[in-house]
Amino acid sequence: SRAAYLCCLGVLSDSNNLHLVVQKPQTIYILDVSGKVCSVILCQSGQSTVPMQKYPAGIYFVRMENRVVKVVKR
Repeated sequence: SRAAYLCCLGVLSDSNNLHLVVQKPQTIYILDVSGKVCSVILCQSGQSTVPMQKYPAGIYFVRMENRVVKVVKR
């Protein structure tokens, strides 16, 4: 699978998982293209992995603090 890495935002995604790297504990939101919250993740500092198998293919947005990252699930 092809992985896309956005180093400045700490998000790594592949076809099955979303890998988040955060410097401090925070709440992460995964939203679909319509803005509906699909998942809320309480992350500790360091790396967290979110399984993406349950989500259908499409565009998702990962909101972490004041940043938003677009992720495409294939």
